[in-house]
Amino acid sequence: MYLLESGILRASYDLEQGILIETIVAGTVCGELPFLSETKRSARVQAERDCVAWKLDKEGWRKIGELEDGDAIRAELLRLGLKLTTERLETITSFYLLTVELTIDI
Repeated sequence: MYLLESGILRASYDLEQGILIETIVAGTVCGELPFLSETKRSARVQAERDCVAWKLDKEGWRKIGELEDGDAIRAELLRLGLKLTTERLETITSFYLLTVELTIDI
């Protein structure tokens, strides 16, 4: 899981309906869903500009849990991950519905 401090990343999702591109800007987290859910990654990510990103790996996640407020920090990271996942799901759903509408109209 990465927190993008500066720069711009581009994530691309290869879907049945086509390729969906997402721009990830500074202050945004990426890779949170596969990290938190321990599932396979679904996107390819490339730097659009020079970036500084902070990586949270499983060892870091474990160390956070050992902190005095570790449970609160983990809960906030989970909340943030769910919020971003909801936003991405809405984007992918809109993309899918748009491509279905275009297919029907043709």
